[in-house]
Amino acid sequence: SLASTRLVLGVTTLDELRGASGDADLVEVTVSTVGEQEWVPVDDRVLPLIVIYAVMIAGLFLPASSLVQERESRTIDAVLVTPARMSQVLLAKGALGVLLAVLMGWVTLALNGALTGQVVGLTVFLVLGGVMMAELGLILGSWAKDSNTLFSAVKGGGVLVIAPVLFTLFPGLPQGVARIFPTYYFLQPIYDMSVFGTSITDHWLELVVCTAICVLMLPLVASMGRRLEQQLAATV
Repeated sequence: SLASTRLVLGVTTLDELRGASGDADLVEVTVSTVGEQEWVPVDDRVLPLIVIYAVMIAGLFLPASSLVQERESRTIDAVLVTPARMSQVLLAKGALGVLLAVLMGWVTLALNGALTGQVVGLTVFLVLGGVMMAELGLILGSWAKDSNTLFSAVKGGGVLVIAPVLFTLFPGLPQGVARIFPTYYFLQPIYDMSVFGTSITDHWLELVVCTAICVLMLPLVASMGRRLEQQLAATV
């Protein structure tokens, strides 16, 4: 047997014999948290990672892959022959992505026991996160020429989407760096409201910044939609 196994067996046997004889432990171990930062269990620190994957898959990947698939199968050409315009197509796909992102976010929080009394605040930031991911998905779906290009872009740029999660998993990292990533502004409030019980009024700055990001992305979505429409018209 391994030496480590024999050591474990020996220590365990001594503990059992000491407990049976009523002798006191030779060593008393006390665990103390060092530092000013409040200790958070690992399962709570992993929560933003689970939420971002749920929101990203539903909000980003679904609209993007749907657009690319319709381009490859040419079904979008048939849609645009009807009175429907490209803006309406993008709006429909984006709205579906936002709806599923919010539902997936709620299910994820519920399964992890993270639903608190901050129902309104959680819903607001889940909606903003879904809108942000859906807009990014529509941009990628309009830009990617095929599924391989889309998958490569998502795998290569996905690290930027989930980057704020690293600062939650490892509190020792400089937390201010996380603010340079757009997804921080809906992930951090969701984390704080679920774990620490903060309210939406405590995150008014994140609310303003997240809303501004979503609004600023709209012209880019519209521009990519017009570009895609022109490309489709040129191939007909």
